[in-house]
Amino acid sequence: MLFEVIKRPDGSAPEAVRNAWIGLELEADEFPVTVPIKDSAGKIVGERDCWKVSFRDVLSALSSKSKEAAEWYRQKYPKNTKFIAFGCDEVRVVDWSSPK
Repeated sequence: MLFEVIKRPDGSAPEAVRNAWIGLELEADEFPVTVPIKDSAGKIVGERDCWKVSFRDVLSALSSKSKEAAEWYRQKYPKNTKFIAFGCDEVRVVDWSSPK
């Protein structure tokens, strides 16, 4: 499923870093799920319904728009981070049939 980020995502990143996501189109590999929200230190701070996207894939896409924003995530998130979650209210579905 292909979606576009239409709103600054929630999270612990600085506002300018989170703003860099707006307008990016990303591939989700499953339907929305309820996942724990973790801060940059990995501490669980809540939960929400979201789209999960591969951490590696989103950093590649983000790098094409803002190398500085992508580097913030590389430096602040644990090396074993597997995905980033985008809240269902932060995105707009572009193509439901888009293959992963």
